[in-house]
Amino acid sequence: MAAQPMRHMPSQETISCWRLQQLRDYWQGLRGARSMPTRSEVDPLDIPKLLPNIVLIDVIGDPPQFRYRLIGTKITEMAERDATGRWLDSDLYGDSLDRVLWDLRACVAQAAPVAVRQAVQFIPKDWLVIESVVLPFGQSATSIEMLMVGLDVVDEDVDVPPVGITYVLDCELD
Repeated sequence: MAAQPMRHMPSQETISCWRLQQLRDYWQGLRGARSMPTRSEVDPLDIPKLLPNIVLIDVIGDPPQFRYRLIGTKITEMAERDATGRWLDSDLYGDSLDRVLWDLRACVAQAAPVAVRQAVQFIPKDWLVIESVVLPFGQSATSIEMLMVGLDVVDEDVDVPPVGITYVLDCELD
């Protein structure tokens, strides 16, 4: 049976996870007055406490295809596998592929960060509610080369979306 599509609801809520807030702020600091920072500006030594919760994804071609470059240890533990080097495709995600790729595609299409709160999509643990922020890197808004994704499990005191709903959060960009 095919996976049901997610409904995406805009939310006035902002990112609640402190790691993701720090990652967003790091990206904004690198970006400055430009639309986005370049890939070469990322220095893992600047964000060591965030690395376990980060995924780096190469963006290749048009339409974009995605390949995992690096997956943080917290995420590989959650997924119970390491997909580093693998393409994000139906071989990896089956019928859930469109749900898994939605925020990545939205980030590339908008050339801007996208933040969501939803049941986890990349593993069959839909009882686990996460927030993620997808941040673009490239030479310009038309040449996005990499996405940095921060992912964290939400605290119990935030508004949790109902099953089948993704909350699209306000990224609070300057």
